[in-house]
Amino acid sequence: MKYVLFFAAVFGLNPLWAQLANDDAGTELLKPFRAKLAESQKFNPTPIVPKLDDKERKQEYNVPSHLKELKYPAPVLTPLPFANKKDKNQIEVASFYAKIGFGYPISPLAELSYHNSSAKNYRYGATFKHHSGQGNYNLNQRFSNTGLNLGGAFFAKNNLAVDGNLGFNLRGNRFYGYGDSLDLNDSTAVKKDSVNQRFTEIYANLGVFNSNLAKNNLNYKATLSLYRLSDLYQASEISLSPNVFVEKFIGKKNIKHSFAADLGLNYVSFSDTIAADTNNLDNRLVFYLKPHFNYNAGKFRAKVGANVGTNEGKFYALPDISVNVLLLNGKISAYAGWKGEIKQNNFRSLSIHNPFIVSALTMRHTTQQDFYGGVKGNIQKLNYDAKIAYSRAQNLPLFMNDSFSQYRRFNVLFDTANIFNLSFAADMEIKQNLRLSATAAYNAYSFNNSRKAYHLPILETNISLQYTTKKLQIKSELYANAGVAYFDEVSRTDKRLGGLFDLNLYGSYFLHKNIAAFLSLNNILNNQNQRWFRYPQIGFNAMGGIIAKF
Repeated sequence: MKYVLFFAAVFGLNPLWAQLANDDAGTELLKPFRAKLAESQKFNPTPIVPKLDDKERKQEYNVPSHLKELKYPAPVLTPLPFANKKDKNQIEVASFYAKIGFGYPISPLAELSYHNSSAKNYRYGATFKHHSGQGNYNLNQRFSNTGLNLGGAFFAKNNLAVDGNLGFNLRGNRFYGYGDSLDLNDSTAVKKDSVNQRFTEIYANLGVFNSNLAKNNLNYKATLSLYRLSDLYQASEISLSPNVFVEKFIGKKNIKHSFAADLGLNYVSFSDTIAADTNNLDNRLVFYLKPHFNYNAGKFRAKVGANVGTNEGKFYALPDISVNVLLLNGKISAYAGWKGEIKQNNFRSLSIHNPFIVSALTMRHTTQQDFYGGVKGNIQKLNYDAKIAYSRAQNLPLFMNDSFSQYRRFNVLFDTANIFNLSFAADMEIKQNLRLSATAAYNAYSFNNSRKAYHLPILETNISLQYTTKKLQIKSELYANAGVAYFDEVSRTDKRLGGLFDLNLYGSYFLHKNIAAFLSLNNILNNQNQRWFRYPQIGFNAMGGIIAKF
């Protein structure tokens, strides 16, 4: 059995933790909240991939690690087959996984997971996670994350499969950004109930799909997703999202083209109590149809598609076009594209991005068009990807300190922006078992109304060095973020926060076949600058514990 971390993505699980950093040995300490970059080229995997042709040339790809805080939608894939002693090609995985740790400042961590194995026709499992902690800035610099997920899948003999999962997430934090007007450590000056916040989410997903590629080269999947989110300030949100995806492959055995269509809608109902006798209700509906054709000519590939539908009752039609050409015998790949999409903003996504937002919100969806081009390839042991992009975004969210909450919370404003982006990612195997990765991204903004890109990322870099053997893993990582712009309500001027420099070190060692010890040292430089105005990040923190797999 290979000693790898067990993963819970078998049943299409939703992410439970927005700020837990994951690697091959488990989840590290929760980092201070950082910026998220808009994904440059959205990847929409199909539910079932075609069977591989053994005659094709096999290649190995080393994908560079991305910026730690980048978030991507979870791909919809067929569950990974469990171990079967009669089939040597199947991957052997552990049924039970546990990670128990404790950190400084006070920070308990518990992850427990169990999934069945050696069953052809069905899968089931459960995952529980809890992580909480506190900082030294003041008594209310605290957080907590708790989640439970139950999931399963059934595979019928007629190529039909059903999967689903349900669970809950509890995300807790406090509004500790008092500024200089209060004694930060005086428990009588700020009552817990006045600064406490907790987001409670209950969710469920159900899907029906073909478990194998049909003889007519057709893939399909129908899903239904829903959730309900509420907080401690009488704000709540309900979402319902049905979706149908169909894909048809045509062409020769080795080179196939495909027609695909993605049809669905998203309904969101948000309500908040803005006064004792006043309730604000906001219902938003997005209907979309995304047809596209993928052309594959070996060294040349192209995608021609569209994204059409209605957004809050208004019709839209956006392009989805891209090309990819292999040059120099496949050593370099040049690509370019024009893609338009509706990025849905809701209470759930905005509170994950910024947990200190106000509960009374007026929300809008972002309509964004990206024009991009770049090159990627391999030079000996170096893999790289360099890209340049221009985006036009309508209703892009910005974050401003809210005066009605004594500037402790953030209001969300929307403006039209032009965004110029440069990004680079590289990954290199220095020598056996030692790998160096680096990513960097720069954004320049111009707005129709706003003077500055308030609390939006300008420059982010991430450099990591990892050494891995059969029993030992050591990883060092340096994350740097240029300070973001904010509005100072005292001087009534625009200012910029100091940059974030986060140096981390993680190590794990297998003491036994199924048991490993881990140690994580985070923010070793003790940088306590602010990602959000008035909210310093947690300083130096550490955690150690045990990982067990059976």
